Amino acid sequence: STASTKHDRKQLAAAYAPDRVPRILFAGEATHQQYYSTVNAAMETGIQAAKTILSTIN
Repeated sequence: STASTKHDRKQLAAAYAPDRVPRILFAGEATHQQYYSTVNAAMETGIQAAKTILSTIN
């Protein structure tokens, strides 16, 4: 949406963590707080999600 806000993107990027452990993570250009709608944003959020997964399983 052209009317989406930073708050909307933050909600979209929020992990599902019912027991305070992230179980479902979201990444992609629409979830980046600053550079949404770019390939770089998709890559950065994907890397961040991967790091979160690795820190959760280690």
